[in-house]
Amino acid sequence: MFKNSIILSIIIFIASCQNSKRVNIGKIEELNSLAHNEFINEKYQDAIYRYNELINLDTAHKITYSYRRGVCKSKVKDFEGSNKDLLFSIQHNYKTQYAYQLMARNYIQGFQDTISAIKFINEAYRIDPKNESIIMEKLMILGETKALKFTMDTLLIDSIK
Repeated sequence: MFKNSIILSIIIFIASCQNSKRVNIGKIEELNSLAHNEFINEKYQDAIYRYNELINLDTAHKITYSYRRGVCKSKVKDFEGSNKDLLFSIQHNYKTQYAYQLMARNYIQGFQDTISAIKFINEAYRIDPKNESIIMEKLMILGETKALKFTMDTLLIDSIK
C-alpha cells in the first residue's frame, strides 16, 4: 500500500511538471508574439519589457531575444544598452552582420564616434561585401568622417586668419 502511494505521488509530480512546462511554452509563445507585434507597431519600450521577460523565462533562446532587445533599445536611443545586447549576439555568432551594422549606426548616432563606427561597419562588410545596405552605410560613415575632417580643417584655417 505504501509503495503504491509513493508511485502514485511520483506519477502526479511528473504529470504536474509536464503540465507546468506546457503553460510556460504557451506563455513564451504569447510573450514572443506580443513582443513582435509591439516591435512592428513601434512600441519599442513595451517590446523591450517583453524581451526581458522572455530572457528570464526561456534561457534556451536568450541570444535571439537579446539581439531583438538590442534592436529595440537602439530605436529608443539606449545606444549603450543596445550595443551590449548586440555584442552578446555577436559573441554567440547570431546575426553578426546585422549586429555589427547596427552597432556602427549606434556609435554614429549615440556617441559621434566615427572610429568605432568604421571598425564595426568594416566587420559587417567583411562578412558580406556585396550587401548594398552595408556598402551604403560604410560610404555614409566615411563621408561623415571626411566632412568632419573638412569642417575641422576649415575651422583651423579660419582661426589662423
